[in-house]
Formats: sequence, structure tokens, C-alpha cells
Amino acid sequence: REDRSLRNAQTRTRDLPGAVRASVITNAILMARRISDLQRPRQALIAQQEQLRAQLPDWAVEPLRLVGMTGEEIRGLVNDMSTAEAESGLEEIERQLDSVDQEIDELESLLVATSLFELGELHRAEGKLREASGLHRRALAIRSSAAPESDVTAESLVALGGVAREEGRDGEAEKRWREAMALVESRRGRL
Repeated sequence: REDRSLRNAQTRTRDLPGAVRASVITNAILMARRISDLQRPRQALIAQQEQLRAQLPDWAVEPLRLVGMTGEEIRGLVNDMSTAEAESGLEEIERQLDSVDQEIDELESLLVATSLFELGELHRAEGKLREASGLHRRALAIRSSAAPESDVTAESLVALGGVAREEGRDGEAEKRWREAMALVESRRGRL
């Protein structure tokens, strides 16, 4: 995943001016490193999960292979298996794996959103406001989903407001800027 994400970011930024390109690549590298850092504990959790599953008693799975069992007997054995997995710690490991996987997915999404944002800023600087608006909207959609109350989401709102202002849509600009301010103020209130 890390290599693919980094290649995508580099491909999208190949034609950008030096400073913008360096910023996009730096952000991509930082996020790719964070994703890589998360992969190590994920692999350790998978290994631990496999080890615990190997230690489950044979009685917990062997009866399921028998022919002629009633549905009630099989349900009872499945319940016993669930209890054995819970007692062995497998459920906790699965919960931790889900959490790490979710964080990796969010970081990968933010990596794409950062590239979209930077490309939007480049188009905005070149006066290509329609393209800039579309890129910033896509970045905002991703950021709002992956990190709804973050500074990067506020950054996308500010950028969209700036594009709207340059397009002469002052009402839209003010609306986006107010959304960004509300987000920043709500974060500040929770700190």
C-alpha cells in the first residue's frame, strides 16, 4: 500500500512547480511512513491471533466436522467456540486489528486528499477556478469522511471559500469560511 500511495502522489505531482511539488511529496512521505509504522503492529497482531487460534482446544472445533449432529448441537458448539475465543483473547486482537486497519484506511484517504488539495491550489494559482473548485470539493469530501473535525478539513473549507470568492460567489465563500471557523472553534473548545 505504501509504495502504491507514494507512486500515485509522485505521478500526480510530476508537473507541479518545485515548492508545491516538494510540499505534496513531503506530506505523502510522512503519511506513507505512518502507514508503514501501523503495518508492523498489525502484522504482530495477526501473528498473535494465529497463535491463539492454534491453542484453542480440539473439542471446540472437531465436533463440527461430525456427521449427523442436530442444528441445536452445532449451535451449542459454536457458542462454546465463541466463549473459548473470547476467553483466549481473540476478540480483543480482532478489535485491535479492526482499529489499526481503520487508521490505515483513513491515512491512505488523507494522503489522496492532500494531493487533491495541493493540485486544487495549483489550479487556483493558475486561474483555473472551475478545476480548483472540483479538486477542493473532492479533497473536502474525503477529509470530512476520514477526519471530520480536523484542521485539514477546515483547510479545505477555507480553500473552497477562497475559490468561491475569486469566482464572485461571496455568499458561498462566507458560508465555507464560517464552517471552517466553527470547526476550529469547536476543536479549540474541546482542548
